[in-house]
Amino acid sequence: MHQMTELSTILEDHSKLADKIRLRNSQTELASLLRFDANLNAPVHRWFKFKESFSLGLVPRLLHEYLPKGATSIRFLDPFCGVATSLLSAEDALRKMGVKKLILRGVEVNPYIRFVAQTKMAWDQYRPSVFVLAGQASLNGVALHRQPQQPTLSTLLNPRFVAPEDLRAILELREKVRQLANHQREANPLLVGIAAGAENVINLRKDGRALRFHPRQDDRNVHETVAQKWGEIAEDLQSLGARLPLDARVESGDGRRADRIFPGRKFDVIFFSPPYLNNIDYTEVYKIELWLLKFLTSQAQMIAQRRKTFRSHPSCSFPVFRDADVEEVKRVLGPSFGRLLEYAGSREKWRARLFGEYFADMLRTLRGCCKLLAPKGRIFLVIGNSLHGNSDYPIPVATDLWTCVLAKEAGLIVQDVLVGRHFHRKHFTADLLRESILVMGKKQ
Repeated sequence: MHQMTELSTILEDHSKLADKIRLRNSQTELASLLRFDANLNAPVHRWFKFKESFSLGLVPRLLHEYLPKGATSIRFLDPFCGVATSLLSAEDALRKMGVKKLILRGVEVNPYIRFVAQTKMAWDQYRPSVFVLAGQASLNGVALHRQPQQPTLSTLLNPRFVAPEDLRAILELREKVRQLANHQREANPLLVGIAAGAENVINLRKDGRALRFHPRQDDRNVHETVAQKWGEIAEDLQSLGARLPLDARVESGDGRRADRIFPGRKFDVIFFSPPYLNNIDYTEVYKIELWLLKFLTSQAQMIAQRRKTFRSHPSCSFPVFRDADVEEVKRVLGPSFGRLLEYAGSREKWRARLFGEYFADMLRTLRGCCKLLAPKGRIFLVIGNSLHGNSDYPIPVATDLWTCVLAKEAGLIVQDVLVGRHFHRKHFTADLLRESILVMGKKQ
């Protein structure tokens, strides 16, 4: 009975918080746009399957509704840009809206994911003939000067996960591309194609917060799967039309502190989806690609990479940040948040610590975005609520509602909270399990 009382108190706190915030049911318009499926057949977007992404149609939908008409110059920022879905979508949508001068900036902390974003953003710089010839030569027996050194990641050396002959074939293709392309730009989409194709011959799948054993579904070899992906990329390079001049760049860095990356800059649109409070460590989820393309080569580097990420998972011990202080967040969010932390930590103390750190990072992110936002600009934040614990002790977290409180503290005004879709979980039903979009502006 005591546990149920505690849970009912948490739900009551969430309900009282929701009464102060206007939630707009937009599931009919947005539910399908919060899924990545549509990107699987879209030119350039399909080069690498990034299941955490939203649809390429989401950015245009929101820009058309909220951006003033008639703008001829727009500066657009995504401080957690992933594989550049938002940047590419914004480019297409804003051009159709008549924007002539367009500046696109992204920030991404994961080096492999940033590499994919940079590669896709530069699609017009690749010569189809060079790409095709280098790919064909790599597949048709060109000799290597020396055999590639095997990575030390135990996952890749486990024959249950990766057959030794498949690993050798992937590494040889990687080295052949680098040898044949000889530092030419076309090497980048070829390498993305290798990473994308390799996923089909490895007995692991990205499943929630981990890589899980999943026997491969067909018997194609490495060359066949990579050739198919290279064929899709070549088809896009040959079919895409001319591109208007564009100032675009994806920076390596910490999206929580984008104001340090772009000091003194102002952006008309800031659109982002930070990591959700769902225990997912993206360094772990994308470790195969990170190691196959040699962005990481040691466990020490992997741990260091983990420590750079948003504090949304318990996979490592994070640094203490003076500008993202947990005690400050507790004061800002007040007693109801304190009750959530007490409830979350009553069985596992690390959960309370994780929640505090996550929202401290969120407040730091919002403050940075506020500094970067032009006076009449708009911020679009895609965020998901979460359910922690288990069926006996569920711990719901209304991230969208708490983030609204933090936005006010950061100097922002929440214009709309668009409920895009609801999640369904066994043994727990509540409206707060949802994915939402916060539309924000700057206090005048």
